[in-house]
Amino acid sequence: MSRRSMFDHSVLSAWAGEFARSCEAVLHGADAGRRSRGLVYARTEGVLDDFEFGPGEASVFVAGSRGDRYLVYVHIPEFDVVECAAWDYVVSALGFSGELAEGRFTRDLLEHAVQAGCDPVPSPDEIAVDCDCPDAARVCKHIVAALVHMVEEVDTDEAVLLRLRGITEGGPSGDRPALRREAPEGAGRTLWASSAFDDGPSPAEAFARRLGPLPEPPEAATEPEPPCFHPGPFDPGRFTDDIDADALDLQAALAANAASDLLFRIDHGLAIPRRPADLSADAARLASHTPELVEDLASAARCAPAELEMRADAWFFGGEGGLAAFHDQWKPGPELIAEAEKRLTAAYGEVTRRLNRWTVPGRGVQYRLGRDGVWYPYARSGNRWIPSGHAGALDAVITAA
Repeated sequence: MSRRSMFDHSVLSAWAGEFARSCEAVLHGADAGRRSRGLVYARTEGVLDDFEFGPGEASVFVAGSRGDRYLVYVHIPEFDVVECAAWDYVVSALGFSGELAEGRFTRDLLEHAVQAGCDPVPSPDEIAVDCDCPDAARVCKHIVAALVHMVEEVDTDEAVLLRLRGITEGGPSGDRPALRREAPEGAGRTLWASSAFDDGPSPAEAFARRLGPLPEPPEAATEPEPPCFHPGPFDPGRFTDDIDADALDLQAALAANAASDLLFRIDHGLAIPRRPADLSADAARLASHTPELVEDLASAARCAPAELEMRADAWFFGGEGGLAAFHDQWKPGPELIAEAEKRLTAAYGEVTRRLNRWTVPGRGVQYRLGRDGVWYPYARSGNRWIPSGHAGALDAVITAA
């Protein structure tokens, strides 16, 4: 018996036809004899009890050849949160709620659901079957009978597929699928959002509202606002366990602070450093954006917080080159040394040099030459030299000091 002969697709509804194709792929796991006997069972009155449908599972008793009755289970995955949201969008935003309320399950609705990623018809891989009969075959004749009968049930009422997917019933007629699936109270939402979801306007009402005039744009700030950071922790009552609010806040703060730094650099014509691959260097980058995290980042970078603060300044003023100049000591070539001392002597009168670092005695000023040919200014703070300005050509750095 071929797979094509088990169902007459010409008389099935769109939804039942697609479900039949999925079931045929499962039934192909049975040999011809079991498929043939199961088909006879499905067509014989009194062999199968009524199906019981619930979220994720359908079950039915099937009579055996010796008078025993065997329980067959058909398992189909419920929609997850993303699929439920997609289903809400298809039904509400795309305007299929009226058809569903009237009990019309059209091919057009099915195709839109497939495109949105919430196909109510399970694929063959999503259908799991089980029977408590003694037959060791994966697909016995009782399973064959159950699936054939289940296709007939779907052809009579396509809503059973939505019930299996976890879409709640209770539409206008009391026995049709509602627009959204029930979720645990407050799941994935703040308390405010849960209230708005349950008590707010319907999508049709929201889209029908006329927008008021836009407010006047705020006055442009002359300087960027201070970097944002919420030290936490948040009130845990505002969120479910599904959301780590503090981690989410940290990500938002880092993104906002990075944007603030980029705007500053663009406004001042400064180079935009790329994100480093090295963990220690990236800790300095993050600390330059959000100094409140220095202690945590110092642990990740395996250095003292005071050390990371200086590295963060080096990154802020010079990116990866600035970090390299913070530690690196090397001997430039004679021509570089001669040219640098000529310009620094002209600016300050007297300078001393140790490798790639030129210091102005009595002024607390130092200039470090990076291997990239860029100059990095430093200033004395106590017994330490700390980055003090943006990197650049020597003349520009001297002028900005």
